[in-house]
Amino acid sequence: MDHLAPPSPICMALSNPVLCRSITISKGCKRYVNFDDASTASNLIGTLHSRVAEILILTVCNKYSDTIQEITVHCRVAVLPTLYQSLSVYCPQLKRLTVECRPRGMDPALEKLGAPLPVKSKLECIRFIMDDQANPFMQQVLNAAPNLKTLFITGNLYPDLSQNPNLDHLCHIGRGGPSSRGFNGNALSRVISQVANSLTQLKVGFNTYRGKYCPLTGPKEFSLPRNMPQLKILHNRCIDIFKCPDEMGGLIGAVKYQNLDQLIFGRSNAAGKDALDNFLEKLFNCGDVLSRTVKKVVIKDVPESLGLLANLKIVYPAVTELELFFLRDDGITLRGDVNQAVFRSQIQLLLSIRGLTKITLNMTLELSLSGLVKGLADNKYLFKGKELKQLKLLRGSDTDIIVDDLDDAGQTKRFGVGNFIQEFENVLLAMKDLELVEISAVTFRGPTAHRVISFIRDENLPVRFY
Repeated sequence: MDHLAPPSPICMALSNPVLCRSITISKGCKRYVNFDDASTASNLIGTLHSRVAEILILTVCNKYSDTIQEITVHCRVAVLPTLYQSLSVYCPQLKRLTVECRPRGMDPALEKLGAPLPVKSKLECIRFIMDDQANPFMQQVLNAAPNLKTLFITGNLYPDLSQNPNLDHLCHIGRGGPSSRGFNGNALSRVISQVANSLTQLKVGFNTYRGKYCPLTGPKEFSLPRNMPQLKILHNRCIDIFKCPDEMGGLIGAVKYQNLDQLIFGRSNAAGKDALDNFLEKLFNCGDVLSRTVKKVVIKDVPESLGLLANLKIVYPAVTELELFFLRDDGITLRGDVNQAVFRSQIQLLLSIRGLTKITLNMTLELSLSGLVKGLADNKYLFKGKELKQLKLLRGSDTDIIVDDLDDAGQTKRFGVGNFIQEFENVLLAMKDLELVEISAVTFRGPTAHRVISFIRDENLPVRFY
């Protein structure tokens, strides 16, 4: 139920309360009120929205208290006391709670919230997207959720998690900006340490708003716990901000995490374009085995040159799955033959890494279909006798299409190929022993589409285009 207008009998319209398991209260009153003065409009609309939201929260939570399992509220900080009041009395079956508040601005300071909440034993997933003085509300809710499994925090808030010993998944995304409270790496370290024994997934990141706001952090300001015995997934989205004492985003220290299965890392938008390149050079040239348990590595913002990945199996010998997200703003404006050569070298290097069973490339390099076919054709021998089972060549945007130019390229014998359709079929046939091949954003022309799709069907090939 998504209420955008002032409350009406529709709030009470569900004859069967069982139908109301999830409610969403969000902004929208602006469309119903007109003001001549813009500043007055902003303040009055905000006040009206807050009052409407308060009434809706109380009304709906009262009416459907025993059936509501999920609450999502997008509101001003001023609404939180009313939400707190409702949670104090209603919604014992609540499983998921999302609260998003914009910065307090000119709203009055948050009033006292009253007695602690009753225990919400079924509350397992909480998302907080907020800053300012919402912290008392956050802390009280967390204290009432002893069985909490998943916690997402977007904002520079660092609650006490001592009452959440079963937390399984923690995601903390800091925020820069003139209205945000300052980032505190030491406080975040304390938060993580409180649940170090139970975490299986940890993600830390920071929204720099396209590089405009970035905290100045040293290697000692943020650190990961010495031991996280259950941790399986470690995601450091900003290795330049969350440096850790090893100055490698915690990846060196992660050798102590005996159950670690996946590593995901990248740089912030505020970092220089060479930041990740320099990081990868240190990581893959360290000469040491950093983990014998990690099976999947995901690297974000990777540059087009992948030469350093040749040492992947030295550092992580158990890796079987590799996923790369290429740097979108890499400054590469090359076209045609050069881009095809870059793609060819990427495929050659990746297919040459022994033991990989799954490879996923989220590409930004501009390619035509002839360039894609040629890059794969030059490496088709590498598909044979390999452990590789899945290959995915994906595009991150609907505008990053791969245009079908096979007819024109064949007529001009581009790359020395006179029959690109035949070359394409040879490439597809070389992939026959794989379990799955996915290639996205290819726009086939009619004749090419008919022949390729028919060939894939007739040969029963594991290839999908979409």
